[in-house]
Amino acid sequence: MNFKKFVSSKLGKSPFIKHMLTLVTGTALAQFASILLQPVLSRIYSPEVTGDMVVFSSVTAIVISIAALRYDMTIMLPKNDDDARQLKRLATRIIIGFAITLTIISVIGFPWIKGKYGQLAAICFLFAGLSVFLVADSSVIQYWLNRKLNYKAIAINRAQQSIGSQTAQIILGLAGLRNVLGLLFGLLIGQMAAWLNIQRKVPDSKISPQPDTPSLKEMAYRYRKMPLLNGPNTLVDAVRFNGIILLLTLTFGRAMGGEFSKAWALSEAPVALINGAIAQVFFQRLATVEQGEMTGLVRAAIKRAFIVGLIPFTLFYFLSPPLVTWYLGSEWSNAGYYAQALVPWLYLQLATSPVAFIFVVTEQQQRLLAFAVVYAIVPLSYLWFVPHENPVATIRVLALIMAGMLIIMLLMSDKTARDFDNGLTTATKQDDRE
Repeated sequence: MNFKKFVSSKLGKSPFIKHMLTLVTGTALAQFASILLQPVLSRIYSPEVTGDMVVFSSVTAIVISIAALRYDMTIMLPKNDDDARQLKRLATRIIIGFAITLTIISVIGFPWIKGKYGQLAAICFLFAGLSVFLVADSSVIQYWLNRKLNYKAIAINRAQQSIGSQTAQIILGLAGLRNVLGLLFGLLIGQMAAWLNIQRKVPDSKISPQPDTPSLKEMAYRYRKMPLLNGPNTLVDAVRFNGIILLLTLTFGRAMGGEFSKAWALSEAPVALINGAIAQVFFQRLATVEQGEMTGLVRAAIKRAFIVGLIPFTLFYFLSPPLVTWYLGSEWSNAGYYAQALVPWLYLQLATSPVAFIFVVTEQQQRLLAFAVVYAIVPLSYLWFVPHENPVATIRVLALIMAGMLIIMLLMSDKTARDFDNGLTTATKQDDRE
């Protein structure tokens, strides 16, 4: 059979694969464009200016992670569209509340922020609430589009947010606004354009619900487990990574924060893309595996991930210092050493991605939450309590700590698989869902 016809026939019979490829394509486009634009941005905005923006982005990212109290995820659950519309309204109103609160805090704290970090930083945080609203509410709309199987619109929105913001930042920088305000206003322009565009694609979500539809309060109570159980895990993950960036910037200064953020963006983007594709496919395998077969499946996936990543990560370790410096410019020479130091951490991330869903499938989310808490506390404690002088040495130790923690996660995954095979836990089968 002709290969092209074979692939087309398989995709036609598998909506899941088509949807997954659509989302992966949108994400890949956004990441690829972002990587291509990095050399332009790095030659317009200095490491210090980028570091200022990193602080803003890290703070808003933490708030965005819980801005909807995870009620955005519940939009997928009701069979009735009116119920889903109510949940969308509930999530948006909660986001507005967070955005207004953050804006008020920024206004009240303006003198303190100005005195400690400068006037430009204080001005930036006046727009933090707006940024939180635009990103978080776009995510809410994406869940509605997910419910309606409009994955093309989701992919376009993800790409538009990233590409639009960076393009606007470049234009503002070339026009002469080369301080943090150029990065901020460029970011907001991209976020606003993406939000306005995606709003036009969901007119059906704005239809008034029927009179007998449960109230917002009733819907909030019905799905209360989302903020109570899912919210903490999401918050812990956001605090861990963004807290690391904030503490590194606090310890070593704005330039270091800017260079580390570039190193992470260039190093982690391909790993995240691969992880997303692997995790989606392996999730389906885990959800349908029979008792007695999970341990072998998990161990084979981990082994395969280690083998696949060995040569690329080895090459990246030796090539990243000169390669990253050449790509970003001589002003960013430290970023190459930070990228090199991150290799053990990223390598273990690749190895753990296939098995991350095992805790969900076996209904052992409490193990994952416990690990997530420790996974956040350990690196943040290291950065907060241990004296640091050399940033490269600090990143090397940090990466080894995170790699060691992920090895523990692999051991936990193996133990969970063995528990399932021995009948100590059960699995949530895909064909058991309504």
